[in-house]
Amino acid sequence: MTTDNSSPCAAALDPATTDQPGEALTRGVMLCLLSSGLFAISILTSKFVYQYGVEPLFFATVRAAFCLVMCAVFIAVRGGEWLMPKPSRRFVLPMSVMLLMVSFGYPTAMKYIPAGMATLVFYLWPLLVLVITAIQAHQFPGIRRMAIFIVAFAGLALVFGPSMGDVRWEGIAAALVAALGASLFCVTIPKVTKTADSMTINIHTNIIVGFILLGGAAFYDQVHMPTEAVGWYALIGAGLTYGLGMITIFYAISRAGPVASSILFNTEPLIVTMLATLVFAEFLEPIQYMGVLIAVIAMMLASARAARN
Repeated sequence: MTTDNSSPCAAALDPATTDQPGEALTRGVMLCLLSSGLFAISILTSKFVYQYGVEPLFFATVRAAFCLVMCAVFIAVRGGEWLMPKPSRRFVLPMSVMLLMVSFGYPTAMKYIPAGMATLVFYLWPLLVLVITAIQAHQFPGIRRMAIFIVAFAGLALVFGPSMGDVRWEGIAAALVAALGASLFCVTIPKVTKTADSMTINIHTNIIVGFILLGGAAFYDQVHMPTEAVGWYALIGAGLTYGLGMITIFYAISRAGPVASSILFNTEPLIVTMLATLVFAEFLEPIQYMGVLIAVIAMMLASARAARN
């Protein structure tokens, strides 16, 4: 997930580095692709974990717990602030709600619709960011941005067209909720990171999100442990890859820069679609793969323009 330029759970962090500019960019590109792969594996693992009795709410709880612990370890080892500064505390609750929308909606969508579709709908969030910021600035998108929107939705139409009768709409709704949460989170990020560190933000928001998800899982009787050892391995792997992705993404952004990282992180839908085909045999029609490619390219262009602006 991304900052205002990359992931919904990340904010600006500028680790000290002695890399030369060219080396930093190269490493940043590699780290961006690594983070995208880690996030893709983590969310895709949900479909495997569900086969062994785990429900979406508990799966999301485990990922939040891993993120919380790993960010806390990061601060303990590398240094950082444990408490939110006073000017930023008013953002903790609304940002927790936004992150909850992502943490609940994205894994839930994975349960009901193909992984490629869920990820593609979720990655509408960069386009939603453009819409929200345009509304806040009282500006209408220009011709180029409107063209990007049209191309992106045309790609989506190709993806969903052949499967409209088979798509479970609760999955689409869950993915849209996650996309809205991610876009609102990213619009809020610049305000809160003026006084708070991104790791500190992640810790405080994930404490709230984790407890809410755990409470929801208990209320709906979804606290189900994996029924077999392989399910445990998959659940732990999902948490570890998510946590590692959250930490890696900070270094990726600091080295690759906002423009390159915003483009590269939109490769996640392609990674998820390819892995879903290989691992779960979730085959789409050729025209649907074309639609995925068109939509992802459009979102990359949208992210690049937003980052430059």
